[in-house]
Order: sequence, then C-alpha cells, then structure tokens
Amino acid sequence: MDLLRHLEAFVAVAEARSFTRGADLCGAPQPVVSRRVAALERDLGTALLHRTSRQVELTEAGRTLLPHAADLVARAGHFRELAAAARAAGVSAGIPAGPDPRALVAA
Repeated sequence: MDLLRHLEAFVAVAEARSFTRGADLCGAPQPVVSRRVAALERDLGTALLHRTSRQVELTEAGRTLLPHAADLVARAGHFRELAAAARAAGVSAGIPAGPDPRALVAA
C-alpha cells in the first residue's frame, strides 16, 4: 500500500467533503480515490468516513486521525520541495563571456 497516496486521498476527500471534489484536488479519477480511502480504512481497521449519496462526513476515528494525516501529507510535500531544491542546487550552467552565439552561427 502506498500510504502517502492513501493519506492524500483521505485528506482531500475529508476537506472537500466529497469524493468527486477530493479526486479533483488529488488529480486522480474518483474511483481511484475511493479505492485508496477504502484501502486505508481496511489497513487501519476502522471507518474514517460516513458516506451518503450527497456528502461525506468524518467518523470519530476520521476526526481524530485527519490532523495527523494532513500533517504527514504536508511534511511529505515539504520533503519533495527540499529534494527539488537540492537537485536544482547541484545543476549549474556557465556561459563564457564572448560574442553573441547568434553572430557565430551567422559567420
């Protein structure tokens, strides 16, 4: 199980109070988000959401776990940002002083 993706789906659905809008936030199809949340609930052994035809409500367990799930998702996003900055810091390009490259091509 990809715990992070499952947590992202849970947080998005819980905050949007809708699987459809949560899926939009995740950038994933609604059935995929629904399966991720269901898999997380199976793994945890408890329901996180009450599903109705019109909306989604947090269960007691969902209310307890949502802040922690949101924190983990935020930390993972920060971790990705740090990794991207580290990659960018390792890449440098040097352009020597001299004539305009277009002028060299024209010559």
